[in-house]
Amino acid sequence: MGNLSEHFNHQDFFCKCQACKGTRDAEYKIHLGLVGALELLWIKLNKPVKVKSSYRCEAENEKLGGGRKSFHIYGKAAHISIDGMTPQELFRKAREIEEIKGLGLNLEEGTVHIDLRNEPLREEWVKEKGKYITLTADKKHIYGLE
Repeated sequence: MGNLSEHFNHQDFFCKCQACKGTRDAEYKIHLGLVGALELLWIKLNKPVKVKSSYRCEAENEKLGGGRKSFHIYGKAAHISIDGMTPQELFRKAREIEEIKGLGLNLEEGTVHIDLRNEPLREEWVKEKGKYITLTADKKHIYGLE
């Protein structure tokens, strides 16, 4: 398989579950807009963006508590990190990429969730003790996301 873009290839987006892992012919989905948004972030920061997870097969998505309409099963979401940046710093920078409409902070994983939902307004949240909580002004202040 060839590269999807200058910095990302197909393997960055494969499902990471044990059933799919290492399967040469594993099916997966990737929205090229997600690849483009990740490229924009890489170029903006001039730092490698690591994709910790992206596409999830339906079984893995269910196991991880994802909803039936999770953007991960459509190839429109990724959990990312950048060496040398805190998740909060990455979150604030990802907020500057117009194409990213869903943005989540997961300190337990040390990642930032990004997705390409169709809504015109951005939705932002934080994962606290296994629960997703919408970021209010108070929460943004607590987590240093202002």
